[in-house]
Amino acid sequence: EELKGLAAPGRPAEALAQELPGLVGRCAGLCHFHGLQQQGQGQGSGQKFLLVARPPSPGASRLPGQEALPDGARIICMCAGRPREEALDLKITVKACRKDVADDVCRQLASTFRE
Repeated sequence: EELKGLAAPGRPAEALAQELPGLVGRCAGLCHFHGLQQQGQGQGSGQKFLLVARPPSPGASRLPGQEALPDGARIICMCAGRPREEALDLKITVKACRKDVADDVCRQLASTFRE
């Protein structure tokens, strides 16, 4: 999912670039992910982050009708952020062993970033 032009009124691109790792870190924590930032990126090329989560084990969910993922399953997310003047562009890609799970997680991450 691409989030183009997340509004950041009065924020220059350089300030947004410095704040992006903290923003991704807060989102990762809220969504129960562990995160890594790709090193060696230049300011103009944007920043990339890898987020990894382990879903609850079978039987651990209390939600009725929810189907657990297999033991050892992981959810992997790549977030790419490109700060602009007064806005931030994000691209979120999520992979999981089931497409419905990947789509739901992607929507949740996008919603959390928008907030």
